[in-house]
Amino acid sequence: MDTELEKKVIASLVAGQLPCFSALRIAKECRVPPKQIGEAADSLGIRLVECQLGCFIYTGLEESVSTEHLDQTLQDKLTTSLVNDRLPCPVAFKIAKELKTTLQEVGKTADALGFRISSCQLGCF
Repeated sequence: MDTELEKKVIASLVAGQLPCFSALRIAKECRVPPKQIGEAADSLGIRLVECQLGCFIYTGLEESVSTEHLDQTLQDKLTTSLVNDRLPCPVAFKIAKELKTTLQEVGKTADALGFRISSCQLGCF
């Protein structure tokens, strides 16, 4: 493993954990695939947290969201972008950028529609 990469991962920890945003920033800065950052974190025993799409945020208090208040264009785009009935993480990022919306909104809408996110760019799932 690249020790410089490991140093950047360690320097970006928040309370001993690596936020998704920070991991993707490191990948971009170091010009390496995001999965390599996920692997570095894993080899260091560091947990990835704060998925920008809202994955692995479970409080037990989640409420179901009605689809009637969600953006129809976003719903349609998500529905037509599924791969094997799942929404790949890189596709979700692309949709957010294309529709000029937040990653959280994409994640919330996918969740409301019952779509699971797959193919995490960092290799978490």
